[in-house]
Amino acid sequence: MAQTSAVTMRLLWVANWASKIGDVWFETALIWYWSLTLHRPHLLSLLGLMFTLPGLLSAVMGVLADRLRGKLLIVSSAWFQALLCAGLAAFVTNSAQVGLVLALMGCLEVLGVLRGSAINVVAGIITPEERAQFIGILHGVVSGIRLAGRLLAASSLLWFSIREIALLDGLSFVIAGALYLFLPLPWLEKRAGEQRRTVWAFFHDLAEGVHKVKRDGLSTRLLLIFFLSGPSMAVVSNDLAWRIGRNIHAPSWAYGLSIAMEMVGAMVAGMLGAKLFRKVAQRYGVSLVFLIDFVLLGLCVLAIGVFDSVWIPMLSMFVMGVLQAAQNVLAPSYVLASFPHEVIGRVASVFSTVEVGSQAVGSAVLAVCASILSVQWMFVTAGLLTLVSAPALFVRIKGGLVTSPTARNV
Repeated sequence: MAQTSAVTMRLLWVANWASKIGDVWFETALIWYWSLTLHRPHLLSLLGLMFTLPGLLSAVMGVLADRLRGKLLIVSSAWFQALLCAGLAAFVTNSAQVGLVLALMGCLEVLGVLRGSAINVVAGIITPEERAQFIGILHGVVSGIRLAGRLLAASSLLWFSIREIALLDGLSFVIAGALYLFLPLPWLEKRAGEQRRTVWAFFHDLAEGVHKVKRDGLSTRLLLIFFLSGPSMAVVSNDLAWRIGRNIHAPSWAYGLSIAMEMVGAMVAGMLGAKLFRKVAQRYGVSLVFLIDFVLLGLCVLAIGVFDSVWIPMLSMFVMGVLQAAQNVLAPSYVLASFPHEVIGRVASVFSTVEVGSQAVGSAVLAVCASILSVQWMFVTAGLLTLVSAPALFVRIKGGLVTSPTARNV
């Protein structure tokens, strides 16, 4: 069992790493390419929507992953992504086919969500000791790839055409799919009992995942804090450039360095701090770690709004990268340790849907608030919301932390 777990972890790590390099490279290069060639800013917003909106399908994909266990779903989704990249290469330079390119990007991300849900199910067979390390290293590598993508992808257009980058992205998915073939899993795993195929049964499975989460008080609170912290993450994503450039009057390099510092913090903490996060959670409970994490997150966003020094956003973004690494290591570990393996896909998808949806809702709320509040006060308000809601959710009225029977089993 231990040997199977180790092989699975290594294959998943390398395959995800390979596909993520191509994906981030192409997405970042496409944003830069369109900003130079199309001169229509709203298309960049639509492209950003195609990157995030498919995440709202996580709940549906989680049910499919639970039903279609095995490596067939993982391999096929990766190779279908490769085919979509070939289609993108064919149409990406045609300004008359922008709508088709947006649709293909949306399909590419939908398949990515499906593959991620299927991998969540597979991750359940990895031992708890290796799980946190696997998630932490993967988070660190992804953060590093995003950092490199932001810094280098645009300049890579000097050496490669956008079509060639799309094809290289497709090649990364082909390589990932080939590596998934060696996962020590059956192509399809038969579920115990009769497989239900009706539409009603599908929604029943979906509701079962929500019900399982609701029965665990700590999971419910974690979902709520993800939702309430959405405005904080949205204001950082949408308005950090305005805060640094228009309010603090800092040069453009300060914004670029602040964004880079977030990725550096996430990369370092993910790769080197995963075991530490797990040990602290095992000793003191994940409730306390989540409480401290979100309190510090609120303080960081608040600090960006309160202080006019350009160094505050840089320091805050580094700390936020570390905090997000802790969340991305402990939350999946807690879910995998707290729920039956048969429902892991749909339970994990509930968390993914809320996390993605919260930022979408946060962006909508901030769009309304922008007509009332200045950008500076939007940071202050969003930071205070996270700062106040974390103790309210994780601490009982009598002063005890909200825990669960598996609070230390990460």
